[in-house]
Amino acid sequence: MIDADKKLLKIGNRIEALERAFDQFSYKYGNYTFIEDASVKICGVYFKILDNYLRPLVPTKINKFKIAACTAMTIVKLQPITHKNDKLLDEMAQRKENASLAFYTGVSIILDTMQPNGVAKDTGISVIDDSLQEIKKQHIKWLELKKLNDFSIFPVASFYYVFFTMFNIKYNALMN
Repeated sequence: MIDADKKLLKIGNRIEALERAFDQFSYKYGNYTFIEDASVKICGVYFKILDNYLRPLVPTKINKFKIAACTAMTIVKLQPITHKNDKLLDEMAQRKENASLAFYTGVSIILDTMQPNGVAKDTGISVIDDSLQEIKKQHIKWLELKKLNDFSIFPVASFYYVFFTMFNIKYNALMN
């Protein structure tokens, strides 16, 4: 397969993953209306950021946490959710809903890339569960309030790495 075909396949797979995550998010949290061709537009900006900003900084394969971070940051930049339950959202409500969508999609991307048995067993300590909830809450708040053109991919990737490390510890504890 030539490089152009590989790139098109990656783009198609990313669009499908975004559409799947958006459908799941809308089904789970409310009836959302998205901008026209939201997944295509997000995918286009995602690959521009990936190729122009991230790939030059990462000499090896880009890991799932950076992919999730880049996708989440692109969602926050483009603000694809416009309505919830057929009501137009004001700017802060729109940012809040899109921050939650960005988090959900980032997690979805990470889970999609894991092996069927890829979730390591965790340590079901209540402190870890409380910490996960607090970290999630703080991260969504940061996504909601950050500058729309700020792409802090590495710190966001680090967040996802730590979040899933803690998630795995919790899971392991529950399985023991």
